[in-house]
Parts: sequence; structure tokens; C-alpha cells
Amino acid sequence: MLKPLFHLVKKEFLLVKSYLPAIILITIAIPLFINAQLSPIIGKNSGAWAYCLETIFVQFIISSSASLIEAKYPKAQALLSATPYTRKLLVVAKYSFILMMFLYSTLMFAIFSILSPKYFGDFHVSMIGPVFLFVCIFFGIVTPLEYKIGYEKTKYVYTLALVIIPFIVSRFSTLSDLIRIKRLIENIPVSLQFILPILLACFIGLVSIITSIRIYSKKEL
Repeated sequence: MLKPLFHLVKKEFLLVKSYLPAIILITIAIPLFINAQLSPIIGKNSGAWAYCLETIFVQFIISSSASLIEAKYPKAQALLSATPYTRKLLVVAKYSFILMMFLYSTLMFAIFSILSPKYFGDFHVSMIGPVFLFVCIFFGIVTPLEYKIGYEKTKYVYTLALVIIPFIVSRFSTLSDLIRIKRLIENIPVSLQFILPILLACFIGLVSIITSIRIYSKKEL
């Protein structure tokens, strides 16, 4: 199963290879911009917001780009389903691709933060859990929806999210709000700050995968 899965995930990467230069630019530009805007207000804690938005934008852009390309060639999915690649494996590959892009975003931000914390902000392991949870909630809802009604309709969800999320962040960018959030988080043990969101994210992801498999297995291609 791992070898076919590897080839299907590789296929997802090949679909978006033309977008990679833009993704690398976003990976660098967004943390720099967010940190420059927030560091005068909250200091090194701006790294948390920089990491959050960098990850979200990279995930949204790459995932929507891959879905857009797949939507242009609907017969390709039908042909793949006729091969030894089962529909279940196709769904698992899509989720694996989302996970790989999350790991890429996290790794890149961690490296940039270590090399230049002044410009990118600090990175802490406790940041990973909440951001991963958000990614799983969003894609846990959107991905089954995409299998159900198609990308042409769900693309508006991506667009709306890219507009709303920066607005929400801006609403919580005042010093008093961030201090309140920081104090709330500090009351939770560091180990739980990492483990609980990860466990909840994995549960949501598993439920979403099962739902997507059921939807896609019944869909006519």
C-alpha cells in the first residue's frame, strides 16, 4: 500500500510544481510581513501569528491549486479509479498531501526562525498543535464537501477563508487581546498544549477521511 500511496502523493506534487516558486516566496514573505507588523506591539510572540498565517496560506493555495487542476481533467480521476489505485487510496493520498504540506510549512518556518528570530519571530513546539488543529478542522470539513459537490462550488470556501482569516487575526492583534490569549494558554501545561490539539486534530482527520471515502466510493465519475 505504501508504494502506490507514494506515487499518488507524488502525483499531487507534480500537479502543483509550477506553483512552487510562488509557494516558496509566500513561505518567506508572509512571516516577514506579519512579524514586522506585530513585533513592535507584542515582541517575539509575533512569531506565533507569523507561523499560523504562513501555514494557512501555503495550505490553502497549494490544496486549492491541486484541486483546480484535477477539476479541469475529471476523466483522469475516472481512469485512476479503473487502475489498481482504489478510490480509498486516492482519498488517503489527498489527505497525505495536505499533511506533507503542513510539515513543509512547519519545517520551513522553524528553520527561518532559528536562523533569524529577529525577522521571523520565535518558534515553539507548542505552536504546532493549535495550528495543526485548525488545518484539520478546515480541511476536515472542506475535503468531504469537495468530494460531494465538486471543486467548482467549494472554491468559494477557500476564497472566503483567505479573506476572513486575516481579518480575524487583525481583530486579535491588539496588545490587550494577545496578552489575554497568552495568559489563557499559559495556564495549560506545555505538554498538553502540544498533545491535546494533535490528538483532537488526528480524530477529526480520521473522521473526515472515512467520510470522504464513503462519499467518493458512491460517486459516479
